[in-house]
Amino acid sequence: MNEKDNLFLLLVTFAAALGGLLFGFDTAVISGAVPFIKTYFALDDIALGWAVSSLLVGCIAGVIISGKPADILGRRKTLLTAP
Repeated sequence: MNEKDNLFLLLVTFAAALGGLLFGFDTAVISGAVPFIKTYFALDDIALGWAVSSLLVGCIAGVIISGKPADILGRRKTLLTAP
């Protein structure tokens, strides 16, 4: 591998790792915002549960949508084309 390939590999690896880090960060941060969200939007317990879990619902939708392109194009190309 040459220098250019190493840099590309490093950037792709960094992007994938950053995605995992931000997912964990978002999951942790929402717990601190729960009292403010509940008060501001006057949510009952069911609506608050939906608001907090909507991140995970979005992740499930993303996995379902990206599964077929990953099978066809491969995981690397799918990750590179993701917005």
